Amino acid sequence: MEKLSGVCGVLFRLHHDELQVLLVIEKEGDPLLRKKRGMITIPMGRKKQRETAEDAATREFREETGREVEIVCPIKGITEYPTINGTIPFRAFVVRLKNEASVDSTRGELETRFLIVEEFLAFPDEKVRPLAKEIVRLALLPSK
Repeated sequence: MEKLSGVCGVLFRLHHDELQVLLVIEKEGDPLLRKKRGMITIPMGRKKQRETAEDAATREFREETGREVEIVCPIKGITEYPTINGTIPFRAFVVRLKNEASVDSTRGELETRFLIVEEFLAFPDEKVRPLAKEIVRLALLPSK
């Protein structure tokens, strides 16, 4: 049995001169992963056996949001996700839409919305899934 590992994708857009990030609202909780119903987060989930982290991130993004994306680059500085039993390996990626026609938000499993990045980062930590704000902060750092 393959060890549990996680992935996420972060999608930004510039809208009316404000940088926004696509967020999802959790429909259900998972005590193991420290998520609660109603939490705000970025699209993230579990990597399946024999799936690359990149493929898992784009699949999870599509399942949760109904949007087809492709990987732009990995987000450096995140390698683990906290669970109630310790940590699991974790990979994060900046993604972009494959094309505007790839947006069908009615197909996504979760409610989605774009929010100005600064507003998201100001949310109280108890309303945001663990690591989501840190991942967004790291995604905004210039790559070296």
